[in-house]
Amino acid sequence: MLSKVRVVAALVTLLTSVGAVLVAAPAQAGTTVYAPVSPTASALLITRPVPLVGSGEASVGVAHTEVYFTRRTSWLVFGRQALLEGQVVTVDGALPDAPVQLHAKPYGRSWRPVATTRTSTDNGVFRFTHQTWRTTLYRVEYAGEWAYAPSETTATVDVRRKITSEMKRNADGTFTLRGALAPKSPGKTVRLQRKTCGSCAWSTVRATTASDRSTWQFRLSGPPRRGTWYFRAVTPPDPAFLRSLSDTWALRRS
Repeated sequence: MLSKVRVVAALVTLLTSVGAVLVAAPAQAGTTVYAPVSPTASALLITRPVPLVGSGEASVGVAHTEVYFTRRTSWLVFGRQALLEGQVVTVDGALPDAPVQLHAKPYGRSWRPVATTRTSTDNGVFRFTHQTWRTTLYRVEYAGEWAYAPSETTATVDVRRKITSEMKRNADGTFTLRGALAPKSPGKTVRLQRKTCGSCAWSTVRATTASDRSTWQFRLSGPPRRGTWYFRAVTPPDPAFLRSLSDTWALRRS
């Protein structure tokens, strides 16, 4: 059991860089609990359209086209919007004012149209944003016009569950790490992981299942001597969601 345990909640300061933590020195020796920054919310892929040199024509008088993504979300945390930007390209460059349609196929569901727009008259770029609630396959279609053949492209946006978390001190000197899953995932496995130094590997020390309300909790203790232990909650991957992480919390023994 930890002696002279002191939770200094007011000393928690979150910085914008991953893993960076600023904690003021406690007034006396004890155990300080703090939360580093949460996992990155999303990731963008940036590509460049490739000119269709030598691709020829789809038929006499109709130019070949291809749809390219120039920037898109590769994965995100539940609750965020996916971004999909691109161009409809011909041998002469990107088509301005071209009509395009976005279709979505969430895992386990059928295709459905979700939005339409036109490429910019300035640079020929289209831009879609869409609330992605599970791993989703997207398709952007260009239907073609009098001088241009139709074309389409697809991309997958993976989704991580959102795992909220909070740490509280118990009367017996232990701590409780608890939180909830979004979207609601009753019965989903939640693992408690710990590492005993900043450069150490994570190890799973306990597991539970989310309640009917998709909440979870673990009782834990801090290091028995001077040092810092780190804790986080993790859900394993499944076809609809990537492996997902909570904030990383730390217990520091002075």
